[in-house]
Amino acid sequence: MKKEILYPEIENMALIKNETIVSLKDIGYPEIKTGYSIIKVKYMGICKTDIDVVDNIFTIDNIVIGHEISGYIVQSDIIKKGNYVGVNPYTQDGMHGLTENGYFAEYISVPNKDIYIASHKLLATYLEPIAASLIDINTKGTIAVYGQGRIPTVLTNILIKSGLDVDLIYKDSEFKEYDYIINSSSGNLNDIIDRTSQNGKILLRGRSSINEEFNTFNFIKKGLSIDSSYYSDFNKAVEFINNNTEFLMSYMGNTFNIHYWREAMNIARESDKKIFLKF
Repeated sequence: MKKEILYPEIENMALIKNETIVSLKDIGYPEIKTGYSIIKVKYMGICKTDIDVVDNIFTIDNIVIGHEISGYIVQSDIIKKGNYVGVNPYTQDGMHGLTENGYFAEYISVPNKDIYIASHKLLATYLEPIAASLIDINTKGTIAVYGQGRIPTVLTNILIKSGLDVDLIYKDSEFKEYDYIINSSSGNLNDIIDRTSQNGKILLRGRSSINEEFNTFNFIKKGLSIDSSYYSDFNKAVEFINNNTEFLMSYMGNTFNIHYWREAMNIARESDKKIFLKF
């Protein structure tokens, strides 16, 4: 099918990173492509990754930022027009908003396979964080999430809701060893090694850009292993949101118009609630 531009006169504002500068620009209406649908974005969740992009910790250039969004279908060959949806932002080689154009734009073109019909307009933006938190833990031992702030707290409570007994710990917590520690922080791997039991396991999650050194002698002496978790089934994430709306909404914060994105990013840096942008 030949690519075409539909409604080229329609303004399509987007947050774009050019070298070290982020700005709001018109990028034009998306191309119409086979196997894709066009979504009119309504809400955008600000992730720590987005803040790192704005702060030039992640170096990207000429890319639309952002990956946590929800909106409604305006054109599709398989999804009903008007359906409210969330998206899976992961790609084969990375993530939208980090390795290729992201989704903080008024109109976006998304592969049909990455679109999920949502029942809650705001929480539909939270599909990716939930998918990244539904970790399949196969252990009968003691479990802890290591980290501080909203993301480790939400992760801990999600695991508890799944039937696990999980402690939330950090570097100033009372010392105790655990068989299985999920690292939801950065810069603390040596402390995590100290707190992991003999022959225990450390699970790495998140997308920290920090290259972290650790004491290999202690790691080997204790016979530890490291695993990683990127994301799980997005259908399970949709189901979790549908069944836990009230719980998740307690972690949601204020919403700002896209023109106030700088203020929203500044608040998101320190907030223990999820901060949103909207069109």
